[in-house]
Amino acid sequence: MKKITHLFSDLDGTLFVDEQVYRKDVEAIHAFIASGGEFHVATGRTDIEILNLSIEEHVPVHFRVSNNGATVVTPEDGKIFERLLPKPATKFIADFISENYGLFGDIECTTPDLTYFLYEPEDWVLSYKADSYKIDPEVIHKLGHSIDSIKFFIAGQEDVIERMVHHFDTDFKDTIAYFNDINAVNIVPANVSKGTGINRILHDYKINRNQIAVIGDAANDIPMFGVTPHSFTFTRSKQFVKDTAQYHVNSVADAIERIMAYNERVDKR
Repeated sequence: MKKITHLFSDLDGTLFVDEQVYRKDVEAIHAFIASGGEFHVATGRTDIEILNLSIEEHVPVHFRVSNNGATVVTPEDGKIFERLLPKPATKFIADFISENYGLFGDIECTTPDLTYFLYEPEDWVLSYKADSYKIDPEVIHKLGHSIDSIKFFIAGQEDVIERMVHHFDTDFKDTIAYFNDINAVNIVPANVSKGTGINRILHDYKINRNQIAVIGDAANDIPMFGVTPHSFTFTRSKQFVKDTAQYHVNSVADAIERIMAYNERVDKR
């Protein structure tokens, strides 16, 4: 048995809950770090948002996996990985959005420079984005042409999401990966996920998979649950997410309490 010395956490719905970061979770993260651990983030958000959250919430973050694994940044070596969606895939997504425009609730496209929204999002969505976003309905006509994309997040009616991912399965299975939460979908380049991002870090920095724990709440977290036997989700998560995680907890603080108790047992062996 090896002690768990690394914790990778999702943000939205995990550390950022009810439009806030709870102090008990921050205190638990600091306790984990004080015990010799390192805290990392694996999120669908961008790298700048991880940095802004780290500063604003006083949460020390070491490794940063953003854009659902399409971008990986380390303090030692900077950006060690980034992959763009192929232009034909980006253009198809943009065309599909245009054809079904009124049926979506939220459309977010991350590019190498900015995150674009087609219309005004809810306030909580803009948390930690600072000036790294732009609201521009006309960007839909530039995507796949003059503007490259890294990731899409699209929320909408379930049947429309189903039609979209059907096209991915039949026409873009070699170029697109997606994580479907039924009424919302995260879209990234093929062979990209939070799991692949974490595995890249484990390989490059020679970290044993048994030394890490991961925690998340949604479909895009499932790939990282398979990286380690120490995977956590929440009692409030959807059943298909709970089915893939080893442990169910109420908060990040609860997960860290379990991790530190596990480490104490390892020390006593």
